Amino acid sequence: MAEFVFDFNDYEFYCHEMIKEELTRYRIYLDPNPWFQEKIKTGRIKLYSDRGIVNELNKIYGTAATLIYISLLKISCDTFHAGFFEEYYGALDCIENVTDIECFLTTIKECDEKIPHQNGLGEKKTYVLVQMMEIL
Repeated sequence: MAEFVFDFNDYEFYCHEMIKEELTRYRIYLDPNPWFQEKIKTGRIKLYSDRGIVNELNKIYGTAATLIYISLLKISCDTFHAGFFEEYYGALDCIENVTDIECFLTTIKECDEKIPHQNGLGEKKTYVLVQMMEIL
């Protein structure tokens, strides 16, 4: 089915890099990563990182980009699982200089690493991407 959809002319699929990471965690008989990598290489899949999202938000919001990202992440987490943000991303509310992008991205990564697998993090991060795209 996915191949059929990707055969549409000018079809582009956007997702967060966490989807790729989650695919790597599963030991599936037919490894999806070569197919996924090929779609990224040919531009059919547009892969975004947290840094890429913050950079896009920075074009509109400047130093407030990280604050907007936090807001989008809260919405995403609450959409999928009430209390998820507070449980796993509460450290973001305690960053001294939240507008320091490097500090922010380091804290996000640390939070991500504490989340147990199979919690749909790729979907949550992709929803942050979708919300960013609506803003742009």
